[in-house]
Amino acid sequence: MNPSNSHIVSIFADALEFQTEQERQAFIDQACGQDAGLRAQIEGLLQAHVEAGNFLAGRDASPSGAKTTHQPRAAAGETIGPYKLLEEIGEGGMGIVYMADQQSPVRRRVALKIIKPGMDTRQVIARFEAERQALAMMDHPNIAKVLDAGTTPSGGPYFVMELVRGIALTDYCDQNNLSVTERLELFVSVCQAVQHAHQKGVVHRDLKPSNVLVTLHDEAVPKVIDFGVAKAINQQLTEKTLFTNFAQMVGTPLYMSPEQAEMSGLDVDTRSDVYSLGVLLYELLTGTTPFDRVRLREAAYDEIRRIIREEEPPRPSTRISTLGKTRTSMAAHRKADPDRLSRMLRGELDWVVMKTLEKDRTRRYETANGLARDIQRFLEDQPVEACPPSAVYRFRKFSRRNRVALLTAAVVAASLVLGTLVSTWQAVRATRAESLAQDRLIAETKARTEADLARAAEAEQRQLAEAERTKAEAARVKAEDQRAVAEANFQKARQTVDEYFTIVSENKLLNVPGLQPLRKDLLESALRFYETSAVERTDDPAVLADLATTHLRVAVVYHLVDQNTDAIAAVDKALEVIDRLRKEFPEARDERRRLGGFWLGHRRSQQGVDLPADPESALRTLMRLNATWQALAEEFPADASFRSDLAANLYLMGDMLATGGQPSEGIKAWQQAKEILLPLVSEFPENRQFRADLARVHDYLGAHLKQLGRADEAEAECRAGLALREELVAESPDSPQYREQLGKSLRHCLDFVPAADTDQAEKLMRRLVELTESLVQQYPNVALYRQESASSRAAIARILLDRGESAAAVQEAQLAARRAPNDWHKHQLLRDALRALDDAETTLAITRENAILSPDSELAHHYYGLALKDHGRLDEAAKEFARGLEFKPDAPWSHHHLAGIRLEEGRLLEALDAAQSAVRIDPKNYEFHIRVAEVLDKIGDRDKKLEVARANAEAAPDSEPAHHWYGLALREHGRLDEAAREFERGLEINPDTPWSYLNIVEIRHEQNRLSEALDAAEACLRLKPTDSRLLARLVGVVGQISDAGNKEQQQRASAQCDDVLAKLADAKSALDLNNLAWRLVVSEAPSLGAAAAAVQAAERACEIEPTNATYLNTLGAALYRAGEYESAAATLKLARDVDSEWVAPAYDCYLLAMSHAKLGQADVAEKWFHAADRWTALYNADNRELAGFREEAIDVLAIEPAPLKPISVTPAAEQELFELLLKADPDAEWVHHWRAATQPAASADAVSADQSSNP
Repeated sequence: MNPSNSHIVSIFADALEFQTEQERQAFIDQACGQDAGLRAQIEGLLQAHVEAGNFLAGRDASPSGAKTTHQPRAAAGETIGPYKLLEEIGEGGMGIVYMADQQSPVRRRVALKIIKPGMDTRQVIARFEAERQALAMMDHPNIAKVLDAGTTPSGGPYFVMELVRGIALTDYCDQNNLSVTERLELFVSVCQAVQHAHQKGVVHRDLKPSNVLVTLHDEAVPKVIDFGVAKAINQQLTEKTLFTNFAQMVGTPLYMSPEQAEMSGLDVDTRSDVYSLGVLLYELLTGTTPFDRVRLREAAYDEIRRIIREEEPPRPSTRISTLGKTRTSMAAHRKADPDRLSRMLRGELDWVVMKTLEKDRTRRYETANGLARDIQRFLEDQPVEACPPSAVYRFRKFSRRNRVALLTAAVVAASLVLGTLVSTWQAVRATRAESLAQDRLIAETKARTEADLARAAEAEQRQLAEAERTKAEAARVKAEDQRAVAEANFQKARQTVDEYFTIVSENKLLNVPGLQPLRKDLLESALRFYETSAVERTDDPAVLADLATTHLRVAVVYHLVDQNTDAIAAVDKALEVIDRLRKEFPEARDERRRLGGFWLGHRRSQQGVDLPADPESALRTLMRLNATWQALAEEFPADASFRSDLAANLYLMGDMLATGGQPSEGIKAWQQAKEILLPLVSEFPENRQFRADLARVHDYLGAHLKQLGRADEAEAECRAGLALREELVAESPDSPQYREQLGKSLRHCLDFVPAADTDQAEKLMRRLVELTESLVQQYPNVALYRQESASSRAAIARILLDRGESAAAVQEAQLAARRAPNDWHKHQLLRDALRALDDAETTLAITRENAILSPDSELAHHYYGLALKDHGRLDEAAKEFARGLEFKPDAPWSHHHLAGIRLEEGRLLEALDAAQSAVRIDPKNYEFHIRVAEVLDKIGDRDKKLEVARANAEAAPDSEPAHHWYGLALREHGRLDEAAREFERGLEINPDTPWSYLNIVEIRHEQNRLSEALDAAEACLRLKPTDSRLLARLVGVVGQISDAGNKEQQQRASAQCDDVLAKLADAKSALDLNNLAWRLVVSEAPSLGAAAAAVQAAERACEIEPTNATYLNTLGAALYRAGEYESAAATLKLARDVDSEWVAPAYDCYLLAMSHAKLGQADVAEKWFHAADRWTALYNADNRELAGFREEAIDVLAIEPAPLKPISVTPAAEQELFELLLKADPDAEWVHHWRAATQPAASADAVSADQSSNP
């Protein structure tokens, strides 16, 4: 067979492999391209194959040899052996796969594969049996298993496999939006399955996404299927003749290795599967294959083979940028954006993929396991074995692709080089000859003139020597002059920098807060000059001293701006220079003396220390500085600056130690500093800095001694500091530092004023206001001074407010709010003072003025909005909240109050949007979640309520309130286990939430899981809750357990009830007592004596507030529980009589119905029952507690009413309710009052009718 015929046979054999006619035609379009003759031959062969049928029986007419049998296609319902075919689930080039039921010896669902009718050639049967044998050899969780094999009734082979229910690997990853890491983890399992096949001696040869299915059990499991074109290595899979025709391409082109596409007879081994795995990995990472699908589909057959064999695909990270509009969606399927995905793939993953796709199979991974291990190394952040190809290798690949061009270029280059060499050789010869002639001419000329030159040279040398002597003397004089000028210039520059350095270091103006960063920049400029000078003038001790001092002063400024790591580094550099100065220049005493006095600035005493990165190393550095300065202080005892520096360093050490959790050690350091400073103050009374330093040490000691409980010592230190500061301010009234520091001392002393001595506190605060106001007037743009002024006025306002002087408190609080317009505490204090003043117009005027004076302050608009809201001007209030949100969109309280206004206005969707905004900003605030629930309750959509609560919990997984409210929504839907889990998740975040425990108690009680309920109750009580509402609900539930549980549970419940009742026994609040009584009424726990306890608690509440209709109502319910039915009915009536505006809810009506029934007044009882039902249907149809009262009333009255259904609230429905209430109680004035409030027109008509009928 000649090569052209081989080509035709190969295309024909491959075309037979396709499942459908459409796929076969698409393949022919690719393989034949524009070659109409080739296409006609292929189509003719295919038509002959179809028409041949049984005609070719026993002949080797086809390339594979045909059999004589021709069997019809199997249909669903047929039985093959113990297998009943259910439906066809797949079709390949040579076989059909059916889903089947195995009838015996076990019943199970399997996949059964048989040869397609008309395809039963010897070659196909051999391949079929090879696939069966290949699968039978496998035993791996990621490879479909062979379960059975046999022959069909017509004699054809079949085999039975594990039924794999799954989808293609790439489709599964995209549908579930798996990240790159998750995809790689799945891919490792695929590699291990392929490695197992290789170890069994089988090469798959057709690995692609549709042959790797992902099944969904408890977790995703990839399964490799379809070994239909598998090849054995060093063994035989079948006794039948099985060979791949020479030059026949086996596999799918997009996933085919270059050696498969070569069709040269080169033996295909396991590395071919490694290549296909690389293509699969490429597609998992980028969403596309290395070679473009459309291009391969449209290319001719030989062009496809050339592309696979010769063209290098782009790296995965590069390919992403070429995907156009699909980039974004592709990256989204991998949980990334396109740029981030490209960065993730760049580097190691690129190397791994490109190593698998090498054309030279010797450069690929040797095994599938090697590929899997490299990916595992990447996942574990270990170095991968793959690496980029070397430059030599890339050039070798380039040269192979461009042999002709490179050969031509080489020939041309060689010719040029040869011509250049010949020309150069000839030019050298000519040049040498010319040079030789020139040399001879020069020699002759030189000989003639040598004598003349010798004679003239002697005279000339004498003249030159004299001139050189003169010139050298002049150069020496000039050099001396230049050195003198240079030294003078250096000294002038140094003097200028020294003066600049001194000004920057000591100028008090630069001590103003906010200017320290400027001082740091200026000092760093000086530092650069000294560092350069030190390098150029290594023998100058004065420069070294200046350099060391500059490092130290830079360190001080770093400390002042809280860059303490940099400060310690600067001290280390200074100590290095000082050590060099002391060792190399021991005689330079004056330079060492200049080191003293570097500490010229001090921290603000209210600031904490931002510890250096390595506190222990920093402390060692400061101790070295201490030792050095101690030595210098001993060397120069008359120089106070070293002792002053030493004291400053000691209180800096004390600050670091105290901040680092060692306050006692810090106090020791400050005591040492005080012992140094006290003699200095005595020796140099005119030196204010020493007194300022001593005052600061007193402040430090006072503050920390107080923390350790040594109050008397602390007060003495603070008073000593205050006295020194008063002296300094009196001597230097214009110094901002001394005034600011005096303010700190005053604040320290305030801590020791007894709470009752408000006059003394006010006196100190007035002095503080005086100081801070003077600072604000002098430095109006220093925010710190404005804040301190605001804090001082706020403190006075709080004192005045506590004394009941509301008007004066308002005045001070208003000034505080204006000084600090963005300080929430100051505005809230002003609101408290205005509430105490209780003057709505003044409140509106002041808050409006604040909003005008601070137009860009969200808080000013917020509190003006609150004042408008309190005044009932809702629309204007909403506008103010909205204005504030323009300046600060993330202000949750403005959203919260805006939601409240929209709720009152009935604009529910706007209310929900505002309430949700507050929750999104601060998901841990209970009030914000309560507002969302209020709005959703008003909307009345329980499903929406659940949806919103779930979304909030998912958006803020670390928010306990979000989980709590989601739990409440689930509980409302009856999904109790899910609700309990949400409450438990909330408790994992914040275990100190008794309300979550209470809900779990109630849920487990409702589920009759009583032990779990009691466990939750015990956890709740361990938190020692004090909320009477919570305790009342808790005792109600636990009380019921004490009646319903087993003996052990009853004992536990009784003990818990005793604990709760003990907490409530001393309750003084009428509200607490009423809550307790009501929960006992609801609980119906006889073993607790619930009824008697309820009556007792309700009576105490009514004693405190005898005209409170709510408390009387609870007392009536308690009396009913105690069996005092007449008293119950009378008390319930009294609740309405004492408050004409009291509207009795359905609870009252059901209780009255039961009371009258117990008294034998059945007719009256039924009237109250019908009124209660109508009320419930109108207003409380979803109230579970009320439903319990209704069921109880039905039992007591022994009636069978119709099921209760909600009724829309309309005037007609309300009129029917009024009539039912009046039937039950004709003298009920409260009914008329209520009707007048809700239906004024109807009430007026009723009054008019009464007047017309009564002359």
